[in-house]
Amino acid sequence: MGFELRFTDKEITALGGMGLMKRMLDRIGFQSAVKSCELPQPGSNRGYAPIQLLLQFMLPVWCGANRFEQTAVTRHDPVLQKLFGFKRMVNFKAIMRLFRKFDQATTAEVFGRLYRWFFGNLHVDHLTLDLDSTMMTRYGQQEGAARGYNPSKPGRVAGIR
Repeated sequence: MGFELRFTDKEITALGGMGLMKRMLDRIGFQSAVKSCELPQPGSNRGYAPIQLLLQFMLPVWCGANRFEQTAVTRHDPVLQKLFGFKRMVNFKAIMRLFRKFDQATTAEVFGRLYRWFFGNLHVDHLTLDLDSTMMTRYGQQEGAARGYNPSKPGRVAGIR
């Protein structure tokens, strides 16, 4: 057939694309920007650094997770642990504890600093803004839904997606 089959002692991962994401984050100075936002600190001396909690929250999202419980997809990957330099990987409950520390004022302060950093470093010569709205029929009393133009079910409550 023309290919060689070999074994290796090196650890491998199906999530190898995260190596590119790590390089991008390092290049844009993401960790130092997040550290300057004064995130809520852990209450325990055994607590995880907030930057690790955020990265371990974002990693599974980048890999397709859409629930806190699905963070185990990346939590049990030793290659990602080494790649991002984590001594040990966190459980999703640690991430939830960090998010519980955010009240409205903390959220506004942290994300205000992140937005200033992001847009201060965004250099785009030509920008195309393409807006598309998709109407999704909503049943019940859902937040963000209002009666309006809904071509598929006239008169029903809809929300823009």
